[in-house]
Amino acid sequence: MGSVSGFATNITSRDRNRTGGFLMRRQTGIAQPFHATCVRAHELLTRSAQMGYTDEMKKTYTPTFKAQVVQELLKETKTITQLAAEQSVHPNVLREWKLMVLKGMAGLFEKGDSVAAMRSAYEQQLEDRYAQIGRLTTQVTWLKKNLVSTLTRAERIQLLDRPAVNLTLREQADLLTLSRRSL
Repeated sequence: MGSVSGFATNITSRDRNRTGGFLMRRQTGIAQPFHATCVRAHELLTRSAQMGYTDEMKKTYTPTFKAQVVQELLKETKTITQLAAEQSVHPNVLREWKLMVLKGMAGLFEKGDSVAAMRSAYEQQLEDRYAQIGRLTTQVTWLKKNLVSTLTRAERIQLLDRPAVNLTLREQADLLTLSRRSL
């Protein structure tokens, strides 16, 4: 009988072979399959909980702090180890931040070109839309003028589409130059 993280178990090499690498843990008479790595992970979690480690203890750093530290690191006045000791950051984390900055540096210069291209495309789109609005306004004005002069009032009333989804009755009456009160 062995002990795995405080639980009484009956494990032999024969049992392990029969279960395909799984350990059978007996707790309160019920056999539960546990892989050896799961047992080890459980032991580590139990140990870290006993030591008082929680997720809240994991350090998080602001982007400003990271930028300042990497900037200092790029000056190369101090070694990574010295800077890590001063800032209370693990040296591997500093190396990671430095690599991120060095890899992303080319993107800073590319964005300037793409921003200019996006801005010109946006301005072109805006100009096209204003031109379309102007054309449509001119067409509506022309239609109103010619419709009033060619159609009688009764014919214009027949053009009204009461269950219209896109235009309200008020908008239709305005386009046909009809008084809303007379409808």
